[in-house]
Amino acid sequence: MKHLFYFMALLATLSGPAIPSALLVEFHMAGGIGGMERRLSITEDGLLRIIISTGKVPRKTCSLRLNREELKDIDRLLKTADIPDLKESYLPEHPFYDGYTYEIVYRGHSVRTQDPLKDTVPTPLLNLIDRLRRILTETLESGCGKR
Repeated sequence: MKHLFYFMALLATLSGPAIPSALLVEFHMAGGIGGMERRLSITEDGLLRIIISTGKVPRKTCSLRLNREELKDIDRLLKTADIPDLKESYLPEHPFYDGYTYEIVYRGHSVRTQDPLKDTVPTPLLNLIDRLRRILTETLESGCGKR
């Protein structure tokens, strides 16, 4: 048993630090009455990170890990939205005052839009934005803990 412990310790030492997982998606949401800005990033292994700033309030960060089902759902929505084949922006003819602007970056491609979204963006993109907004809201309402 003692030898197993030393062997495991040696393996841990030789393996070195963990290599960070590649970025899957970035989501940026800004605007509203208070000039709120929220950035969400999700890595391919499900690490979720949120950076928040509102008006003059200092930045706040939050990190947690998505479960496997949540990560699969995000991946499915990303593939369905087909961001590389979308236009760079979808802007409404009559934007909302104090509405939000959104940007999604996926595999080197980005798409921007703003409120109102319903008649402006393709449905798969709308579904993706709704899911990412829901993740932000649920995470922040839980105090950046488990959702």
